[in-house]
Amino acid sequence: MKRYTILSAIMLAASNLFAQNDTIGAVIQVENDYAPVVVKATKMGFTPQIEIASDQTPLDLVFSQKGEPFGRFVSQRNVKDVLPTQEMRLPGYARLGYGTGNNLDLKAAYRLTFGKRYNLNIFASMDGYNTNIDYSYTDWRSRFYATAIAADYTHNFDNLALGVEADIKNCVFNYMQPAFYANNRVMPQTTDKQNSGSYALLVKAASKTMGALSYKAYAGFTINNRKYSASVADNITETRLRAGGTVRYELPHVNLYNLGANIDIDGFIHNSALKPDDGPGIHDRYSDYTLIRLNPFGNLRFGDWKARIGIHADLVTANSPFLAVAPDIKLEGEIAKDISLYAAATGGRKAASFETLDALSPYWNYIPGIKQLAAVYNLCDVSVGVRTTVGALYTNLYAGFSYTIDDLMPTIDQTSSILFTKFIQDDSRDIYIGINAGYDFGGILNVEGNIRYDRWGCSGSDDLLMYKPMLTAGLKARARIIEGLYANIGYTFTNYTSGNDDLKIEDKSYLEARVSYRLQEQVNLFVQGNNLLNCEYELYPGCMAQGVNAMVGASINF
Repeated sequence: MKRYTILSAIMLAASNLFAQNDTIGAVIQVENDYAPVVVKATKMGFTPQIEIASDQTPLDLVFSQKGEPFGRFVSQRNVKDVLPTQEMRLPGYARLGYGTGNNLDLKAAYRLTFGKRYNLNIFASMDGYNTNIDYSYTDWRSRFYATAIAADYTHNFDNLALGVEADIKNCVFNYMQPAFYANNRVMPQTTDKQNSGSYALLVKAASKTMGALSYKAYAGFTINNRKYSASVADNITETRLRAGGTVRYELPHVNLYNLGANIDIDGFIHNSALKPDDGPGIHDRYSDYTLIRLNPFGNLRFGDWKARIGIHADLVTANSPFLAVAPDIKLEGEIAKDISLYAAATGGRKAASFETLDALSPYWNYIPGIKQLAAVYNLCDVSVGVRTTVGALYTNLYAGFSYTIDDLMPTIDQTSSILFTKFIQDDSRDIYIGINAGYDFGGILNVEGNIRYDRWGCSGSDDLLMYKPMLTAGLKARARIIEGLYANIGYTFTNYTSGNDDLKIEDKSYLEARVSYRLQEQVNLFVQGNNLLNCEYELYPGCMAQGVNAMVGASINF
């Protein structure tokens, strides 16, 4: 109890000094003085996220096989009529789609504004499916539905912005049975109604005064719970206590123009089901621990070149080496007209928490007796690239090397006649090279393509790498047929790293197409087809994807 009291005091003190900066495990783009662009990994559902296109809509927002967090979906609220400094004219957005396989896509959002000082946003989402998946080696009635409700409130004082966020998420699903178990009814009843949920509350504050010193801060908690596990009778729960933030000081120096520091403190507490007293050894018991991530930095500018010089120093109190250090260095500038060079050396630590595992695969299963997973430590990710822009054509050529200690390697395991994702940790290394390119044909046709090659290695058996992608390629295009009518097509190909002659994941060849039509200024209709090649691939280790399926729906701004 004393340890938890000390932890709470540290987190409370930190919340008054620093701000949230969740850069570990996120995609960071070097732009805008290195303000991090964070792409969260949370998966709330597995039906394609469908958005009605406009001429300004990025292709990535139109086509996505991943379910983005429900609060981040994009509503096309008359984008053409909105000036950069204006608020969206219509505060409400709703979308409903339904398809074969009982695919459901329901989204809703509303913004309430009370003058310039008060702002309330409300979000809701439900998506998923319930269908038979009949492939050559499985006959599975697959079910996965995800529901989420969230709200965030901001109050603007004269010198301070204060906000509160709250959200509830819940997923109900079932594990896959191998074909040779599908008909003998040996499956325990509890394995057919898996349930995972999370409950979060976050308080945020930020300074608003114009001055040399600025700060942001946050504090809160997230409770992650999994029920009806196939391997343990009781519910398993992980509580994450959070606090941290950033402080920044602007300097008058012409080159070194600001200094700052980020801090994130996460305390993880596990319930008694993860700490059995009758287990054979200490590895049966999950340890509570604290992860502290420190990131001091400085931003520099030399003419058209800008740089960030920093370091990640991460401390963890259990189950991993105490100190982990990684670079935080970025450089970008023009080497010729329309040609820019960038380089980066980054890294850092992230906890192997319930949230991390859910992001990689919701079909993981806790197994008593297995050693608790250690924090993942990216020792370095060094990359260099060249961006070019010639008229409507842009390209991005890049290459790099990454080394990760205790990387999470997904595999398939079988317990009680079910298949699920199991994680094994090993040191991994990756040498990669890739190119992205796109062209805009006068707003009538937009095309984007990408290809990347990864050469993976690890300290242990090569079988651990079998879910690591070796060659990935994609092509997507959007065409404006007539005013208000858009057609989209997207294709992705993935070839996986070989384990040995007996362990090789089948290639993924995925094709989707969509047509959307703006019926009225505020009403849009769409129809979309997914996995049109009926490719037999694993959506996650231990979970096969749907075959050919389609969805129709409509969205409205109000």
